[in-house]
Amino acid sequence: MINQETLSILDSISFFSHQLDLVGIKNSRLDCQILIGAVLGVNRERLIMDSQLLINENHFKTIESYISRRMLGEPVSRIIGYREFYGRRFIINPYVLDPRPDSELIIDLIKQKIPNENEKINILDLGTGSGALLLTLLAEFPNSTGLGVDISYNAIKTAIINSNKLNLEKRAMFCRGNWGECLKENTFNVVVSNPPYIPRDIIFSLSPDVRIYDPKIALDGGVDGIYFYQPIAKQSRYVLLDRGFLITEIGIGQSKLVGMILKKEGFSIKDNDIKTDLAGKKRAIIANYC
Repeated sequence: MINQETLSILDSISFFSHQLDLVGIKNSRLDCQILIGAVLGVNRERLIMDSQLLINENHFKTIESYISRRMLGEPVSRIIGYREFYGRRFIINPYVLDPRPDSELIIDLIKQKIPNENEKINILDLGTGSGALLLTLLAEFPNSTGLGVDISYNAIKTAIINSNKLNLEKRAMFCRGNWGECLKENTFNVVVSNPPYIPRDIIFSLSPDVRIYDPKIALDGGVDGIYFYQPIAKQSRYVLLDRGFLITEIGIGQSKLVGMILKKEGFSIKDNDIKTDLAGKKRAIIANYC
C-alpha cells in the first residue's frame, strides 16, 4: 500500500513508473514526468527541482486516472491534450493526427531551401490537421502568410485554436476543402503536405496508440497508400508560382511511385530531392515547379 498523504513528487514518479513498467510501457519514467508535470502545471525541470514537495489529494487522483489511461495504451499526448512540435505546443484532439517528430524534417528542408528567414513567402498546407506544419513555418518565417486546408471541419477548428494560441491568427487562414480545390492559380511559393499514406489493409496492424487514437481519415491512404498524391500533385502545380516547390511526406517504399506521380504533373525531382529522416527512412520528397 502507498500512503498518498506523504507522497512526494519523486516518490510518485517512482511509484507510477513502476506501474507502467509492469504492463510493458517503454520510457515509463519519462511518461510519468510528463503526465505528473501536466497535472501540476510545471515543466520537467521544475518537477525535478521541486521533487520533494508533497502531492495533494486532488492532484493525486488526477495523476492516477492519467496513469490508468496510459496503462491501457493511450498515448501521453492524447491524455494531456497537446504535443510539442518543433519547440512549440499544439493542441490535439480525436479529430487530428498527433504530429510526429519525423514531420519536423519538412520544416528543416524548407529552411534549407529558403535560408533567409525574413523572406516573404505564401505557404499552402494541404491536409493541415492541427496546423502544426503551417503554423510552425509561419513562426519560423515572420514575414510569411499561409493557408491551411482540410476536409475535416473539426480539424480546421483545432488549427484555428492553435493559431490563436501561437499569436499567428493575423497571418494564418484556414478553410475546409478537398486538397485545395477552387484555390486561385499561381498564388503560393510553397506547398506542404503530410497526407494519409498508410495502405488500407495495413492499418489494422499498426500499434494501438496509432490505430485506436489517430483518426482513420488521417491514416487511410487507399489500397496502396498513394491515393491522395495525385490530387495533391495536380492542385499544387496549379496554385504554385514559378520556381515554387512542394514538399510532401511519404511512407515507406513509396518514393518511386510518388515521384512518378509528381513528375507526370510537371514537377522536377532529382535524386537528392528524396530526403531521409533520422532513422534513415525515405520520408519526404521535394518537387520543384519551373
